[in-house]
Amino acid sequence: MKVAGFLIIGILALAVAAAALKIAILGILALVLLALVANPRQTLGFIVGLLYLGALGRYPVPTLILSAALVAFAAIEKHRSKP
Repeated sequence: MKVAGFLIIGILALAVAAAALKIAILGILALVLLALVANPRQTLGFIVGLLYLGALGRYPVPTLILSAALVAFAAIEKHRSKP
């Protein structure tokens, strides 16, 4: 019976931890939505920056090549737009 009691307590503790994690994730999502409403440009820039860092960590060479191509394209367009 003692083992069954420990097992039930362990399962209950895991259920409470799972519920707390779900509430924390919902809170974070609510804060992100609030930030998107209050400061959309900064929030989207931050999200894009996080995505860039994730891609850089997972695929470093293609990300750096793509970054160099984007910088070159922006420089060419900036040069073309000058009167």
